[in-house]
Amino acid sequence: MVAATVGPLAELRRAINMRANIHMDENHIIIDSNTRLDKAAPTEFHSMRGRGTPYALATLYLQYTHHDKPYTDYYNACDKANTGHVLPVDKRDVVAYLRGEIDTSPNIEIPKSEASKSRSVTATFGQLSNSAAEPSATEAPKAVHISKQHSSLPAALSEKGKFSFAQHRAKVRDQRSLDSIMIVKDLDFSSLREKLSQHVTDSKNGRIAPTDAAQKSDSQPAYDPRGDRYTSNEERFWRENMGSDFQNLGIDMSGSFKDKPSSAPGPATQNANKRKHERADTKSRPQSPPKRPKRVPTSAVPIVIVPVGFNNLVCHGNALELFQNGHYVSAEELVKRNVPPIGKVTREELIRVPGGNCSRAKYHIVSNPSRLTSEEWDNVVSIVCSGQEWQFKNWPIYGGGVKELFRKVHAVHFHFDDRPPAGKSDSWPIKKIPISRSRRHTDHQVNAQFWSSLDEFLRRGKGKYLRY
Repeated sequence: MVAATVGPLAELRRAINMRANIHMDENHIIIDSNTRLDKAAPTEFHSMRGRGTPYALATLYLQYTHHDKPYTDYYNACDKANTGHVLPVDKRDVVAYLRGEIDTSPNIEIPKSEASKSRSVTATFGQLSNSAAEPSATEAPKAVHISKQHSSLPAALSEKGKFSFAQHRAKVRDQRSLDSIMIVKDLDFSSLREKLSQHVTDSKNGRIAPTDAAQKSDSQPAYDPRGDRYTSNEERFWRENMGSDFQNLGIDMSGSFKDKPSSAPGPATQNANKRKHERADTKSRPQSPPKRPKRVPTSAVPIVIVPVGFNNLVCHGNALELFQNGHYVSAEELVKRNVPPIGKVTREELIRVPGGNCSRAKYHIVSNPSRLTSEEWDNVVSIVCSGQEWQFKNWPIYGGGVKELFRKVHAVHFHFDDRPPAGKSDSWPIKKIPISRSRRHTDHQVNAQFWSSLDEFLRRGKGKYLRY
């Protein structure tokens, strides 16, 4: 490729190399206050290394002025000027060409005038050479042009016998259609076609005797080492799989072989009788009682105990909404919804989708612990503390006091962020989570703190047999 010698791109390159005064307004690029170039004019410089669309003049000028700045600054300048931007793959060639460091680039398209001049020079040079043979009149103009280009190769190579392009080119035909491809010089298949036609005619008239191989294939099928996939040889099957011939097994294939024992039992019958006696001996022996499996709780669903009453921030009325949907419902809202202060439903099902690789998990929220069975007490994983110690009265797991209880289960206390924790919860070693009075968009953080602290507690050993 050669560089363009005329046009706005060449004018801009000349001005940059001469260090002229260049600035740009809304519609033009002005050089020395007397030359005005349309900034939206397309140039010979194409994108994607010459395979894309031509760049506008303003796009190349802005790339030159911002080549030593961050790419984001250049991108913003192009948006402000309402023009496109140079791709990073073309940036180096654009800057080098405008500076005058290179005179050609794969991005620059050859103008038609320059291309015609180049072809005329090549044709003239090819006519002066006398080492190539003249092509025939039937050859296409493209073939003539190719032969004249290659006729300029050194004649010394042809004299030595190493290379003769003219001799090779005389044997080559340019194929321009499907019919011309089928034409092959110096090759004639007429004799072969006549022989095939005669053979087909003789076969139809029965004048061709079948060969020995054909007779053998008609009388006996060829042996296939892979076997026949569609038929089976019963005698071979019983002989290979049962270790005996089919006739020795005494099996009547025409009907049931029940109550028809063979007079001469084969190895298969003997093996069957032997296994029958072994099973009878095994049944007669006294068997040791099976080992009792390790006790596993009947219900592996984790249980969370919450207090009853609206004087607790998290209670039977709003625990499910907070733990499952991440939304806190205040006591005033519960009253408006006509939720009774003491819940009639003492057990609710909570479906949680934890993060990471965990699957869906089911929890039970219980507000009346007195209805829990002894096995369900083993599944209690968390309790929401009200701050009063009498909340744990008559609990089977409250045998060793508050400290022992908090070692067995995960305890948490909720309080407003503008007030301290209620009751004795401030001195207890439990999780304290503040709740905002008015900022409901922070309820998801409360939900995340509860579940993360509970998961950390369960990973220490409590949740080995629980589905959480």
